[in-house]
Amino acid sequence: MSVNTKIILKSGKDQSVRRRHPWIFSGAINKINGEPAEGDNLPGLVVDVYNNVAVIQAHSAGMYYQRELLADILMSLMDGRITAVYDKSDTALPFKAGIKHKNGFLRGEEAGNIVLDPPAFAAAANVGRKVRVIHQLSQPADHPVNIFHPESEYLKGLVLHIE
Repeated sequence: MSVNTKIILKSGKDQSVRRRHPWIFSGAINKINGEPAEGDNLPGLVVDVYNNVAVIQAHSAGMYYQRELLADILMSLMDGRITAVYDKSDTALPFKAGIKHKNGFLRGEEAGNIVLDPPAFAAAANVGRKVRVIHQLSQPADHPVNIFHPESEYLKGLVLHIE
């Protein structure tokens, strides 16, 4: 974003910013004066690292078509700290892009089971299964939750007993 760019929010949409929330959602923007830029210059790409596996998610067709190159770059930049790159773009790609995608590893090999976005609990109710929560999992200390940014609490899990 250039120095002279100004983003004017809709009336009443400044409260989260005043509470130091780091994001401004597009629905809160009333007007933009000047020319904005994306925060990391990689719009439409999310990369999370779980242990030694990088998980990429393309939210645009452009990033999707570059995923092989992105996997190579991640492996190179992380210099051995990443041993695999998994592409999890199927639910993130725009419907209108018309891309038929199947999640899978782009680099490295699957070392154990990785469960991403399990089905909703309604699937258990629909088939008459009893489910008990054995333990709740949360993100470790190296991913602290900012009280002004509740979306930063995104690493969650459950250990379940299914009858």
